[in-house]
Amino acid sequence: MRFDFGFLFNPNYLSPHFGSQRFIPSMRHFMLLSLATFATCFLGMHRTNGDDMPRQAIDSADSANPIRPILATDEIDAPNKHLTIDSVIVTVCDEVDVPAAQAGVLATVSVRPGQLVESGTLIASLRDEDIRLLVDRTRTNAEIALREFENDLNEMYATKSTEVARAELKRAMESNLKYAKTVSQTELDRLNLLVQQGELEVKKAQHERQIAGLTNEIRRNEYQTALDQLALRQMSAPLQGMVVEIYHRTGEWVQPGDAVARIIRLDRLRVEGFLPAAQGRLSLVGQPAKVYSKTEDDQPIELPGEVVFVSPEIDPINSQVRIWIEIENGALQLRPGMTASVKVQIR
Repeated sequence: MRFDFGFLFNPNYLSPHFGSQRFIPSMRHFMLLSLATFATCFLGMHRTNGDDMPRQAIDSADSANPIRPILATDEIDAPNKHLTIDSVIVTVCDEVDVPAAQAGVLATVSVRPGQLVESGTLIASLRDEDIRLLVDRTRTNAEIALREFENDLNEMYATKSTEVARAELKRAMESNLKYAKTVSQTELDRLNLLVQQGELEVKKAQHERQIAGLTNEIRRNEYQTALDQLALRQMSAPLQGMVVEIYHRTGEWVQPGDAVARIIRLDRLRVEGFLPAAQGRLSLVGQPAKVYSKTEDDQPIELPGEVVFVSPEIDPINSQVRIWIEIENGALQLRPGMTASVKVQIR
């Protein structure tokens, strides 16, 4: 079948058939509109039929392989899962500024920067001549009080005297039973008084010994207080580590609370990093981890650790949370300030 569309472009084409030129423009406009409508419908049907197949294929692919957000730090190894943090910073886990507990003049500073110290090592001391005299005096008083408490001679003497008086009274009463009025009543009253007096002396000696025991406790407390005052004049390391700063020198005056030296712990360090909030779950606390880094001569370092803290606060700007992993660094392979990477095992 062949269609002739010449009448659409030639005004004289329809003149033999209709005989009027006024009909031609109206007829031509109607045919152009009909042709445009038919082309639009045909193209729309073709586009709809053509798009159905790709959309169905995409939908089937989505159902077979659902799309999830992919995070750069998420590494999954079935059946074990690991969470990798590519960049963390090694920081100090424990550090302390050793303070002066009392006001005074520094008599000695026994350490230097870079020195490794054990817990309890003497760091510095204040002048303590007056406190040492107090310690000697209170120690002597405590020894005197202890000996007085241990002395039971008065109690023993009172006990023996009472026994003798009681025996004399008994013999006098027996004599009167055999021979009437051998011992006068006045003598019997005197002997009875000696017995009662001896019993009271025993109680008095026991009471005095109890007081001596309490006095001994007071003197011991005074001596211990003096020792504590002497200990406050000495500043010791509260932890094992390295002295990195000395704030005061020998002969300087310090006030209570003034830091004399700074010590950092190196055998146990912390690495700090950040995780996306979707991965930084609080349940990560307690999970084992491994820290990877390199030494100054580019030798690899691998140390075990444990997640000790995941911040419950989410940064509203980047939606990240802080995470801390503590590691044992007995060989001092890592140093604060180094960078590393961490792999946290997810159970």
